[in-house]
Amino acid sequence: MLGIGIWILADPNIESSFAKFNCIFTSGRDVNICLRPYSCWVFIFITGFCGCCGAMRESAWMIAMYIGCVVIVLVAELVGGIYIAVERSHVRHIFAILFY
Repeated sequence: MLGIGIWILADPNIESSFAKFNCIFTSGRDVNICLRPYSCWVFIFITGFCGCCGAMRESAWMIAMYIGCVVIVLVAELVGGIYIAVERSHVRHIFAILFY
């Protein structure tokens, strides 16, 4: 994740590398795209840290934080799956535009 963010930020020809995905790169959004992998990495690190250290120290609040993070991920996956099932034709149209 860190490598992808640095590559997007440092490569001057990144737009030509991702020319197929023309809706991703618009002017002024490159920095925002670079920060997304970092934010995902931070969330994964906090989740893993709270799970490991909470189990090792038998800390109730760290285990609760870990469970909260896992519940957030599960709810996000459930909401994403329901949205794709309900808006199947719209999602198919978006993928057709992006990948063909």
